[in-house]
Amino acid sequence: GNIAGNTADRGGGVYGFTCTLFICGGSIIGNTAQENGGGVSNTNGEILISDTASIARNRAGDAGGGVHIFSGTLEIGKDCSITGNTANKGGGLYTHGSDFEMSGGSITGNISELGGGVYLYHIGARNPGSITSGSITGNTATNGGGMYINPQSPCSITVSGDSITGNTATNGGGIYVEEGEAFTLNGPGSVTGNEAENGGGIYVNGGAFNTDASAAISSNTANNGGGIYIGCNGSHTIKG
Repeated sequence: GNIAGNTADRGGGVYGFTCTLFICGGSIIGNTAQENGGGVSNTNGEILISDTASIARNRAGDAGGGVHIFSGTLEIGKDCSITGNTANKGGGLYTHGSDFEMSGGSITGNISELGGGVYLYHIGARNPGSITSGSITGNTATNGGGMYINPQSPCSITVSGDSITGNTATNGGGIYVEEGEAFTLNGPGSVTGNEAENGGGIYVNGGAFNTDASAAISSNTANNGGGIYIGCNGSHTIKG
């Protein structure tokens, strides 16, 4: 089935509260939210997107052009796609204080001021992030073409495969890390082939940024910091 051309303050296509939304096929396309979740929004619940589901060309005035979740769990897998969505924060998706797991699918061609593909806010030990398969590619933003990460407590995200590639931004073509608590990028995946003016692969806006020995940041391009750009009072530690 299709959910198309709808408008709301929150959840242009679908809004859930303290529930589980299974999106396993069909399309959520061309919906608009004045605030959050152009395609889908859920509060205190779960969103599971898989199989051939398509969330495309939705728009949010604030956060989560395609998908928005607050204080819950978001899982993306198999052959689903989140494509061509727009928002101020998180063109493809936005999570706030939520678990995020991507085990397949694609987040492609989304546009945002902050986090063209993905915006993760307030991730930490209790709200981990992992990308074990799938791709975040061809997204565009001012800060964080592929991902924008705003860590409010020490946290880490695990990336496997060539997951974050071909994104563009002014700052942080692949990933933009906002100033805050320590953030660690775990491998064995790579951030590769991204472009930016500053920080082709990763831009660290202060704070402590760590990479483990298996993480690869390669073949990115920029005017300043092809691989990594470390901002004022920031630090980078490679852990072996």
